[in-house]
Amino acid sequence: ILYSQQEFAIVRSVALIKRFPGVEEKFLKLVFDSPILQNDIAKRSWGTAQPCLYLNQIKELAFPLPPLAEQAAIVTKVEGLLGQVRALEAEATRQQALSGQLMQAVLGEVLGAPSSC
Repeated sequence: ILYSQQEFAIVRSVALIKRFPGVEEKFLKLVFDSPILQNDIAKRSWGTAQPCLYLNQIKELAFPLPPLAEQAAIVTKVEGLLGQVRALEAEATRQQALSGQLMQAVLGEVLGAPSSC
């Protein structure tokens, strides 16, 4: 059986989840989406247009498997951190827009043009 790298990274499929009993689905997705595992997959895959892995290559991938309660705690922590990252990105975008407005106002003052603010 061949799996493309993209198909393998998408772990929401019920068939794949059933192959990992005792593993929380969101934790599994975090692990498969991690840069470390993605790099390992890329090194082991072959093909150019659509990289593939054999099932025996998939079995050789290093896969951290803490207890189920710890998996849930990791998912909660990562989701919280990702929420903070999204909030910081939104704030950075807002600050960048304000900076642009301020620059326009300063240029308007310096050049004697009316400000658009």
